[in-house]
Amino acid sequence: MKILQIIPYYNPAWAFGGPPRVMFDYALGLRKLGHDVSVFTTDAFQAKKRMTSNRSQINGIKIYYFRNVSNKLAWKRRFLPMGFRSALNQHINKFDILHLVDTRTYLNAIAWKIAKKVNIPYVVSVFGSLPRRKEGVKTIFDALHTRPMIQNAAALLAQTDHEKRVYQEFGARDEQLELVLLPINMLDFQNFPKRNFFRKKYNIDLNEKIILFLGRIHKYKGVGLLVKAFNNLLKKNKNIKLVIVGRDDGGHLQEVINLVNKFKIKDKVLLTGPLYNKNRIPAYIDADIFCLPACNFEETATASLEAAACCTPIIVTKQASVPWLEQYKAGFHVDYDQQQFEEKINFLINNDSQRLRYGQNAARLIREKFTINNVCKKLEKIYEKCI
Repeated sequence: MKILQIIPYYNPAWAFGGPPRVMFDYALGLRKLGHDVSVFTTDAFQAKKRMTSNRSQINGIKIYYFRNVSNKLAWKRRFLPMGFRSALNQHINKFDILHLVDTRTYLNAIAWKIAKKVNIPYVVSVFGSLPRRKEGVKTIFDALHTRPMIQNAAALLAQTDHEKRVYQEFGARDEQLELVLLPINMLDFQNFPKRNFFRKKYNIDLNEKIILFLGRIHKYKGVGLLVKAFNNLLKKNKNIKLVIVGRDDGGHLQEVINLVNKFKIKDKVLLTGPLYNKNRIPAYIDADIFCLPACNFEETATASLEAAACCTPIIVTKQASVPWLEQYKAGFHVDYDQQQFEEKINFLINNDSQRLRYGQNAARLIREKFTINNVCKKLEKIYEKCI
């Protein structure tokens, strides 16, 4: 098959979170299965830096970066790639299927209409972006583009049963819905750095238990709640350290810093800034617990799965659920509730044997359910059915 991925951000734009990594891993897996994968994306990269090349080829994946009208707008997720429409019109008939990513983007608004016009099937992955958090302009956009894009898709890929229900709120039919997990490329975790590498680099005592958050520091990620829970836990146990890894998103970092200063726990909280590629893995390895207290539904987070792959038990809200997490006894789903986080963290911190067992189960969950090979074989079958 000849597959075209359409996504606003792509390798190496890791600052935009999980989707660019997920789609790149899908592409790697599909290439190994013998398929041809191309990507139309934008030159979005970092806050003050664009991609310098307009095309690239990585492991046989052909990537075309269309220049955004404004990099400042692109960093705020307003992607306006020049030449995208004409290029898609010119080349779309070379492909058997399109894979659209995200929800309310210029790229999708153009792509689904062109695909429908020339009768090329497309599938959609929204990665938690479908629910509306505000009314207004999005309501109009949804009526013109989001709903018809969903209703005309050959397949709609959901990470969880909850995301399936969200699709249905936008008019999806049962026969369109497919559960497709996020892929984890185990090659990224084969040559683990030695344990305690991260601790030594950041001068964290070997006796301190590390509670890790890794992701964008945004108000919807619930980092403030985690700081509050950590502050209470410190009153019972001084041998713990909160490590927050990630970039500021929307100015929320300052709110987190203000909380840390208010509680006078600066010496117990480490803010590393963002860590990408192999630099992030030592943090997962040395962490004793991974936490994601998301307050809005974003479905499964790539960071949760990566932590699990490194034998780290995870505690996440139901808004960021991980399929089979509790069946495997690999961690806990909790409400967006400070007390529940405190209770589960306290349980794992004070039970070394249980924490070790949960971590081993977490790694087994990834090996059995989320490997790139298993996930991409299912994705391949969905594409074939659509064509």
